[in-house]
Amino acid sequence: MRAPSAIAAVAALMCARFARGADFWINEFHYDNAGLDINEFIEIAGDASADIGGWQIVLYDGASNFGYQVATLHPSTVPESQVSGVAFYSIGVPRPEFIQNGAPDGIALVDPEGTVVEFISYEGEMTAAGGPAAGMTSVDIGIEQSEHTRRGKSLQRTGSICAPALWIAASRTEGAINHGQYIEDCGLSIPDLFFNEFHYDDRNRDNGEFIEVAGNIDTDLTDWSIALYNGRNGRVYDTVSLTGCALSNEVMGVGFYVVDFPRNGIQNGAPDGIALV
Repeated sequence: MRAPSAIAAVAALMCARFARGADFWINEFHYDNAGLDINEFIEIAGDASADIGGWQIVLYDGASNFGYQVATLHPSTVPESQVSGVAFYSIGVPRPEFIQNGAPDGIALVDPEGTVVEFISYEGEMTAAGGPAAGMTSVDIGIEQSEHTRRGKSLQRTGSICAPALWIAASRTEGAINHGQYIEDCGLSIPDLFFNEFHYDDRNRDNGEFIEVAGNIDTDLTDWSIALYNGRNGRVYDTVSLTGCALSNEVMGVGFYVVDFPRNGIQNGAPDGIALV
């Protein structure tokens, strides 16, 4: 097996998903509007089967870089709604103008073990000087509210929950799925089998030609085959059966198998093709 291809295959699969690395994330909030800042809130969303007890929201002051308020969620906290296995928790504040108005300020989401799983800011970037996010630099969400923001608006994540956060300003959806947000399985799905690497031509005598397949380590290769196509007439000029072969050299659930060919065993194109059957 060619080791670099194993790294490439797993990297490609990992890049196909966004691992949040936590059960919950910051999904929506409101902090400023025209007139008195009323109905401020922070919404947390995540796995409906996970226990939200012990999770914390820490509000950070961008002037001092220290936290100014901590809210700890109770195990009995009930979500406002659930959609396709995702629960939405709206965390209100005790009084108007409770959440600071930025330039910048931040919000950290902390798990029960004290690990900061998300540290965002608005109206600029900041580096926390104390509390659980000490030494961490925030991720500026890139949009903000102001004294001109109409009531009933919020800042919210949109798009796939599996993708890196993309924030928009829109009508508030407190306790529910956001505008343009959709839910999908973020788990790593490994295809049964795919082409991973091959070599067919070089400056000498085309020695060491090969085709490497990779896939789920549990895939049974019985009745699988590789068909080589002649691009001039569209016909198969060679077939290699994978029956009796097995994937090996597992890396994160992905296995590999290499089929070696004799010199000039794979045609040199213009064009030619290979099919996994």
